[in-house]
Amino acid sequence: MSVESALQKFQRHLLESRDIYSHSVSLRASIYRFAFSSIAVTALFALLLYLLGDTWLSVEVFFWTLTVIIAFTIFVFLNLPLLRGHGGVLEQNFRAANKLTAIRLFMAPTIFILLLRGRVVMGALLYVIAIITDVADGHLARRLNQDTVMGIMLDPVGDIFVTLALFLFLWMEGAVPLWLFALLVAR
Repeated sequence: MSVESALQKFQRHLLESRDIYSHSVSLRASIYRFAFSSIAVTALFALLLYLLGDTWLSVEVFFWTLTVIIAFTIFVFLNLPLLRGHGGVLEQNFRAANKLTAIRLFMAPTIFILLLRGRVVMGALLYVIAIITDVADGHLARRLNQDTVMGIMLDPVGDIFVTLALFLFLWMEGAVPLWLFALLVAR
């Protein structure tokens, strides 16, 4: 494929995303609701950390998780055609399976920061919740017929980010050798 044809394909993809954004009000609204509710939950979690007496930790968690939420939301809006399910039918709402995958992505920086700042129990608990969302999103996607191209693509990315957050912390603490961490990153 030539560079020119790849650019034309990308341009068509972006034009299709813009068209879907313009015409699918319910899908657009559900993505915005999910993003804003994710930000609200992040703010509440940061407030909890602040009330526990760790101001800097609460700021770090809020800032980095907010950055991931915004980046994810932009990614979704640029790739709306990937929200097609079986038979190429575009979803009318941002479905539960995709939300669980996104939540796992949002948890990765929080898990790493909590572990790094000595909140190991809280970080480990969030890691377990992330694993549960991994099992649940696949189950929901299959059971409720909610699998989309985006979900199929982002599910392993979420797994990698959460695992990378844990192994980066373990390597920094000296609990995992460099070769094992490098193998994980290379994979």
